[in-house]
Amino acid sequence: MRALSSLLLAASLALTACHARGPAAPPAHHPDPIATPIHRPDPIARPAIDRAALKAKLAARRQANFERFIAYREARVYPLSPGPGRQHIWIDASGRLCAAATMISADWGKDATVAAVEGNLAIRIADLTSGALADWMLTSGMIQQELVAIQVPGFEMRPEPQRPEVAIMYPLYVEVERQITSQWDANLDLAVDRLMAKPALAKAFLAGALPTPA
Repeated sequence: MRALSSLLLAASLALTACHARGPAAPPAHHPDPIATPIHRPDPIARPAIDRAALKAKLAARRQANFERFIAYREARVYPLSPGPGRQHIWIDASGRLCAAATMISADWGKDATVAAVEGNLAIRIADLTSGALADWMLTSGMIQQELVAIQVPGFEMRPEPQRPEVAIMYPLYVEVERQITSQWDANLDLAVDRLMAKPALAKAFLAGALPTPA
């Protein structure tokens, strides 16, 4: 009987211990690192470009380049194309630059401006999509279409005096001036949009750097 009592007491103590501990706690849940990615700040995030500041700088550049164009027109010294007919010519045999090249040379100098076309003296502003000249356009304050209009093709070289050619080209430049001034504000905004699409170039421009032919 004593042995049976001892066995029952041991079983009772074991059952009490199980109830005291309760059910086992479920394992701690750790999120799946792939299903729940950890958010970290973008290490290459950069502040947005200040559009108002960019527009102010481009407006000043636009005015300066417009005045260069007017000074070129009033000088009445225009290049002659090698012919036949009227053709684009960056610099003619007498060393006269076209209107667009003259504007660029005010920043780069004549020699660097001529070297920038790498011998392609028939280069057209309309065809430029990349490179130093294209970047210059983006920081000029003017849009490409305006500079295309400014780059009026020259007249064929002839032995007779140039006065007739100048008399024809001068009114063409007057019309270009009218077109530029009539769309001044809208095209300035468009110039800002186009430069903002090139963030690195826009930030360099805001910092005071202009594209160089190198």
